Amino acid sequence: MASDRADAARPATGTRARQLVDQARQLLAEHTNLGLDDLAQTAGVSAYHLSRTFRRVTGLTLSHYRIRLRLRRAMERLATGERDLAGLAADLGFADQAHLTRALRAETGTTPGALRTLLTALPSAEQPLTRIKRVRLR
Repeated sequence: MASDRADAARPATGTRARQLVDQARQLLAEHTNLGLDDLAQTAGVSAYHLSRTFRRVTGLTLSHYRIRLRLRRAMERLATGERDLAGLAADLGFADQAHLTRALRAETGTTPGALRTLLTALPSAEQPLTRIKRVRLR
């Protein structure tokens, strides 16, 4: 009897977990510089619970997810021909140009300069986001 109640509760728990993760994703999309404590406080849960739930639902840590968001924005700007990598890194919250380069290389397998060349060489009729979707993050 007790296991029936536990099984019945699991879908609701899964739904709540997905809602929490969706809320965190929305907040991060608007404010990529929010820290774990700020996200958790806004969501009304502990930092530990948010971190653990986010990883369980998405397969990524919050930190890795946030870096991917920043890298996507970097790729969008590179697609428009952005040349100032130090300024780009500072604008997006990376420690410095080297940090941006390491993160981008780890996710895409290429450097920002090579990626800029690749993205700007694609047909101009395509929107930058469409071009970026062709370059897959690992």
